[in-house]
Amino acid sequence: MLGKLLKYELKATGRIFLLVYLGLFVIALISSFTLRSDIQIIQAIFGFLLFALYTALLIVTIVLLIQRFYQNFLKDEGYLMFTLPVTPTMLITSKLIAACIWCILSMFVGAVAALIVIQGFFDMATIMNAITEFMSELVTWGFAIPASVVVLIILSCLAQLVFSILHVYLSLAIGQLPPFGKYKILFSVIAYLVISVVVSIVSSVVTTIAGAYFYRHFSTIEMAFGAYGMPVMSDIWTVINQFLIGATIFNLILAAAAFVGTSLILQKKLNLE
Repeated sequence: MLGKLLKYELKATGRIFLLVYLGLFVIALISSFTLRSDIQIIQAIFGFLLFALYTALLIVTIVLLIQRFYQNFLKDEGYLMFTLPVTPTMLITSKLIAACIWCILSMFVGAVAALIVIQGFFDMATIMNAITEFMSELVTWGFAIPASVVVLIILSCLAQLVFSILHVYLSLAIGQLPPFGKYKILFSVIAYLVISVVVSIVSSVVTTIAGAYFYRHFSTIEMAFGAYGMPVMSDIWTVINQFLIGATIFNLILAAAAFVGTSLILQKKLNLE
């Protein structure tokens, strides 16, 4: 059933995203030629169009993230959605997965469009060769990034993305609670800000504790550097791995709390009035 829900969600949102992606690629391709011309008015026009499409991509991603959850679950459509033979947990999961897919795809499309503008569509192979050569030089210098670090960076970013989306969902769920009546949007914004403050305080405490731990480790590495005249890269990567693991776990804990909170509110305190 999760697969069907996800397929429906992707189909419903895909029409809008694909149009924005197509427009961005077309303007990026044209801009890659016009920005190299000597006609300033054409450069200005396509530069503005490109900026407008990037802005539209950001706005569409954020607005659809909020609108799909709010309209499907907290407005009249909620009467239909919550009569389906699925749990609120599965409904939230389908929304979350779809939102993550579109956020990641939007970032990828934006990056590719930027490369097309900077380097030109037909020079993409040159860009990849330059990246390959740069990575080869890092290996030669002894600064090759271990695969574990790359994987942990990706996981840490994904965990942050998941929490950011669930942060919005939890705020919307809190804003529709019965005591807030007709001011759902207002109290959703207030809930978002309050949660942000609480998370910032907790993050500061955790960062302070973690900072003291990592400071001792870096001090040990610095002393080793002074004693032997060369950095111990394996120790440095170990510390970085530990930091990334800690950041990933922290974001996953926050995401789990937001997911459980949202699910419980929709199960026990749903207010569609």
